[in-house]
Amino acid sequence: MRTNYYVCADLHLGHKKLAQELDRPDNVEQIIFSNIRKVEEHSILINLGDVAFGKEHEWHLCLRDRTKAKSILVLGNHDKRTLSWYYNHGWDFVCSRFDLFIFGQRIAFSHRPVIDDGSFDLNVHGHFHNCLFKFWESDLVNRLTDKHVLIKMEHSYAPFNLQHVIANKKDFMTLNFR
Repeated sequence: MRTNYYVCADLHLGHKKLAQELDRPDNVEQIIFSNIRKVEEHSILINLGDVAFGKEHEWHLCLRDRTKAKSILVLGNHDKRTLSWYYNHGWDFVCSRFDLFIFGQRIAFSHRPVIDDGSFDLNVHGHFHNCLFKFWESDLVNRLTDKHVLIKMEHSYAPFNLQHVIANKKDFMTLNFR
């Protein structure tokens, strides 16, 4: 059986202020959960961090109950619990970054974009949401290259198929959203 890989980032479940700033719909959590349920059981879901904001225990359990796939959490700047806490709340693997050779590419998965040190072909990351770069750290913006691929939830509120992202990487390149 073939394994499909999906990637999402910056769910920010329960983060009302961010939802208002990014003009997310009032029922954004229900939309996200509905779309995550569509990820097949024999798949791997890679979440690029910033899962929940407030009531983390409840949000992580809700996410776990709706996820059939194996799940990887790449910790974001709002994910501040211990590794054991995340494992106890349903995550199969938790890290700050991981690299994977897949679909003919060396991919670095991270929450924030990482410096291109030549060790990867693509850096699939989150953190920038709707690409409002004026609000983000200039050191992050200055490190962006054509190897940086942004995953954001603000348009479809659904995980992206990783093979689709790689095949259409120009549509996801972080520099295109500046």
